[in-house]
Amino acid sequence: MKLKWIGHSCFLLTADSGATLLTDPYNASAYGDRIRLRKIDISPDVVTVSHGHADHTGIEQLGGEPVVLRAPGQHELSGFAIKGIGTYHDAEYGAIKGDNTVFRITADGVTVCHMGDLGHV
Repeated sequence: MKLKWIGHSCFLLTADSGATLLTDPYNASAYGDRIRLRKIDISPDVVTVSHGHADHTGIEQLGGEPVVLRAPGQHELSGFAIKGIGTYHDAEYGAIKGDNTVFRITADGVTVCHMGDLGHV
């Protein structure tokens, strides 16, 4: 598996088969252009979204028709074994910023964990 940082909380994972998974695609124009990142020009097979804030949900700019995962659960997609684990975006059990999903992703014998915006220990 290859891992490439795109920017902010967005990473592109590429399996040996060529299948791709993108985590938390940011919206480059979110928050009045304050995150100052380039538009994402990728057509992934799978996308994970940890939570619903604009700097993690820029799916509309992506090419293709990716499968989008936004919640806890187990999935086998495009050669990736994906487990979403429910967590919170803050130390107040989500009362301030809401829920967050951590994604454990395995492909080609390699496992990575994308924390999203985990806000608690």
